[in-house]
Amino acid sequence: MDTYGTERHPVGERVLRNTRAQVALMRPGPQVAALREVLKETLEIPAAKRHFIAMGNGADIDYAPDAAHPLVGRFAPLPLVSEDGRPILVACSEEVRDVVNGRVRTVEADSGPSFLMRPDGYVAWAASDEDPAGLTEALRLVAGSDWASV
Repeated sequence: MDTYGTERHPVGERVLRNTRAQVALMRPGPQVAALREVLKETLEIPAAKRHFIAMGNGADIDYAPDAAHPLVGRFAPLPLVSEDGRPILVACSEEVRDVVNGRVRTVEADSGPSFLMRPDGYVAWAASDEDPAGLTEALRLVAGSDWASV
């Protein structure tokens, strides 16, 4: 909750900007009709189409653009749901799983980076090399100061 305002304010501004752009595209007139045609052509480019789809569903949100790992701050790459409001650890190595010692829900993965998913579905910590450095601190931030009780 400490970072909620800092994280969400820019997202809200972006949603407002995108909504205004969509409303502008609905206006009548030859200039807007021409803009719609240009946009239609642009969306035929696969990378542009992926960009607009990600923007529309929020998958392009990055809460930690300067993080050491590219997954941190992004929506989790697996379809996981935290039904009880607790973080979920996806771990490929026993070394990473040992850090939490069964105190949070853990999903074993065969490959890929290990990561800690916040209850809202965003990644709070990730490591490609299976080094658990930083995981304990991420758990404190996500699950509270006494994360051992989660």
